Amino acid sequence: MKGGEMDKNEKVKDRCSDYSIRGCPASSYLICPAYKTGKNCWEAEESIPCCKRKDKSRCPECDVYQKAEKLRGSRLTLNSEEIKEILPHREPFLFLDEASIDEEGITGYYQTTGEEDFFKGHFPEDPIMPEVLILKALVQAGTLLILQKNKRKKIFVTTVDKVKFRTFVVPGNQLILKVKPLLIMEDKGKMLGTAFVKEKLVCEGTFSYLIPPEEDR
Repeated sequence: MKGGEMDKNEKVKDRCSDYSIRGCPASSYLICPAYKTGKNCWEAEESIPCCKRKDKSRCPECDVYQKAEKLRGSRLTLNSEEIKEILPHREPFLFLDEASIDEEGITGYYQTTGEEDFFKGHFPEDPIMPEVLILKALVQAGTLLILQKNKRKKIFVTTVDKVKFRTFVVPGNQLILKVKPLLIMEDKGKMLGTAFVKEKLVCEGTFSYLIPPEEDR
């Protein structure tokens, strides 16, 4: 295959899932049918004239665009009980107290008290939250983002990458968990997670996941 043809094929992969690059609100992952399925715009079930013609001036003609415009700025807030209706996790392995979802992603909150079992053993004289549990909290936030739209009730993390821990989480700290999608397809995806205490970065990294078919659950 010639180099020019390869470049052309790569450009064909420009999907609505690249909404952060393309800047088109019709490409919001919450509303765009192409983003949800991982298909190219012109393969989506619903017509997206602005995307199909690469002509953003026609966006106001698009129903998906109009729905996305109404969605912009809206926010879904979930409390602890509402989170439990979506996630299968339970205490002591649930690391989300509340969450807020918008068109950019999810922000979750987990308040530590010092009474958690992991503080008692890690470490008795100098308690800090195990790093793997901080990462688990980020994954739970990402899982909540996916499962509040997908009712299969289970996803599997397949890889974690570029994970860095910047500081400790100690008793009394509130973890702020921010997760945004990098890629969402029908049965898999990738997300970027960052965890903070107040404005101080604690952890960052990406993780990929797989949604198993119903018969494999």
